[in-house]
Amino acid sequence: METSVQAEINRLAAKAFVESLISTGIENVCITPGSRSAPLTIQFAEQSTIQPWLHLDERSAAFFALGLAKKTGKPVVLLCTSGTAAANYLPAIVEADLSRIPLIVCTTDRPPRLRNVGAPQTIDQVGLYTKFVRIEIDLAPPINDDGTTGTNDFKNAASRAVHEALGPLPGPVHINIPFEEPLTGKPNEQMRLLAEPVSIQTTQPLLIPPSQKEVQIAAQSLQTSKKPLIIAGPAEGGLPMDELCALSDTIDAPILADPLSLMRTGKHDLSKIVDTYDTILRDPRSRILEPDCIFRLGAIPTSKVLTQFLTELRNKKEITQILCDLPGSWRDPFGSANMALLGDPKSSLDAILSELGENENTNAEWVRTWQILNQNTRKTINDEARKITENFEGRTVLELQKLLPNESVLFAGNSMPIREIDTFLSQSSKTLNIVANRGANGIDGVMSTALGYSAASETIVTLLIGDLSFAHDLSSLWAAKRHNLNLTIVLLNNYGGGIFHYLPVRDQEHVFEDWFATPSNLNFKAATELYDGTHTIVKNWEHFEEVIQDWEPGLRVFELQSDRELNKSMHDELWKTAGGTAWSEL
Repeated sequence: METSVQAEINRLAAKAFVESLISTGIENVCITPGSRSAPLTIQFAEQSTIQPWLHLDERSAAFFALGLAKKTGKPVVLLCTSGTAAANYLPAIVEADLSRIPLIVCTTDRPPRLRNVGAPQTIDQVGLYTKFVRIEIDLAPPINDDGTTGTNDFKNAASRAVHEALGPLPGPVHINIPFEEPLTGKPNEQMRLLAEPVSIQTTQPLLIPPSQKEVQIAAQSLQTSKKPLIIAGPAEGGLPMDELCALSDTIDAPILADPLSLMRTGKHDLSKIVDTYDTILRDPRSRILEPDCIFRLGAIPTSKVLTQFLTELRNKKEITQILCDLPGSWRDPFGSANMALLGDPKSSLDAILSELGENENTNAEWVRTWQILNQNTRKTINDEARKITENFEGRTVLELQKLLPNESVLFAGNSMPIREIDTFLSQSSKTLNIVANRGANGIDGVMSTALGYSAASETIVTLLIGDLSFAHDLSSLWAAKRHNLNLTIVLLNNYGGGIFHYLPVRDQEHVFEDWFATPSNLNFKAATELYDGTHTIVKNWEHFEEVIQDWEPGLRVFELQSDRELNKSMHDELWKTAGGTAWSEL
């Protein structure tokens, strides 16, 4: 075949693929440089409908795409060249799978005849993400046996990928796209669209009502319960607030609200929201809080104390634990659920409320007990934390909740930052949207995801992150520089992995510091300035208040240096003090 003919076939196939994505309403694509992906890169670069985001490395690009999709609720396209480039997508794909975030992962490839024969920059990309994607499509090179182009296959693959990524269980899809050489020919005029872009659905694209039988059984358990408990776990975009509050009122049930449920702050009814359960359940006296029916929505709660509480109840047959989740998923690692309500949260709550009707049972004393404990515990936690003049990491959350404007986004790093938020974020009518990567709970790619989220946001985004997680994702800051993005980073630098001080491995003193705490000993000022960001060492809490409120665009890093051992002892003392006062009115 003439080289110009092959290049033209590649161009037409790539053009059909991109036009098909445009017609479905795709808005963003994250691209890393590469040769094999050139036909598609050129088409994305020459059109003006989909926003192309250039990145230097695939791991950062994938997490950035994850952040964009988290914020927009729409699938984001990833495009890379062949070889190990594709392997670098895996961590973000795992997170997208577990967090139910729609990504369209496009890995370009050499033709099948060059697989497993030692061709350069070639690995077997088919099945690379099998366990973590909703579907896989391995396209044939864009030419049929009769010499005609296979543009329809490319067009159909793109439209199918968008459909599959959106549900009914949203998540990533993988398209492997081989191209023959020569990859490109002479420059062409800007592509013309075959179809106008259409609006695509969000991350919760389908209303999936549970079966009527499931609804009736669950409603009966809730209606006869004397000690019902609602657990609102992490949920992308938050849980249906009004419906959940209505259920709480109907059955007189406290709501133990994970910060990632978005139930702790906002204009909805906060009267039955419990935000200090992690501290309350540490006390032996909390045995009196054993429920007879649990209704759980969202992912696994952040609090290990709460999950241990659920685990301890699993063998008690008299306690009903209802799991509300999407079909095709079963998020119950502690094996405590003995009843399922499989549907989307809103449809499930609407169905339950309709079945319950006017519930005559009241559990006022049960609710009151939780409310008193929560009020006493919260007051003690906040009062004691604000007495601490040292750089106590927990107090950072109190200060951020006070200082950040309404409707701000607080992106939480994993390990200690999300746990500090779980303990110290209190219910408030001022909305603070908490976001995190809690699918796989990794510390990798956190800054990249926050930058992607910020790129699609009109509100202020602040990232609370630890020093090891910051170091892990330094290359992500290139995107902030390249695309002039705004992100405020509060860097909790305790010189290592603070979370290990709360785990049994802390007793292994002979290996603990070097092999678990692992201080990075990096100059974060130099690292930030490398990417044209500004860096400030926080001197004290008055200084922190001053710099956080003085908002300026761009990349800003505020480093709060603390001591791991001291943080642990302050947490222990605070929990002890709160436990001593919380029960005084009961």
